[in-house]
Amino acid sequence: MQRARQVDQSCQQIIRQRTARWKAADGYRLACAPDVKRMCPTVEPGEGRILTCLQEHEQDLSETCYQSLPKGQLHFRN
Repeated sequence: MQRARQVDQSCQQIIRQRTARWKAADGYRLACAPDVKRMCPTVEPGEGRILTCLQEHEQDLSETCYQSLPKGQLHFRN
């Protein structure tokens, strides 16, 4: 999350809000459960690790999971 510190404070706030809404939506857990089991089986939940893993595999996600992900979320990639 070091890169997040390089992002403007207002952008960070938007990201936190969207991520909180995404986490609050029960549907994503059902929509992404098979994808998490398939692509992120060793990832420990917490601190956005599951979301980061899903983003790293977004080309391989099921359509249902992909559609449930928060839009506008930053992708922390090189």
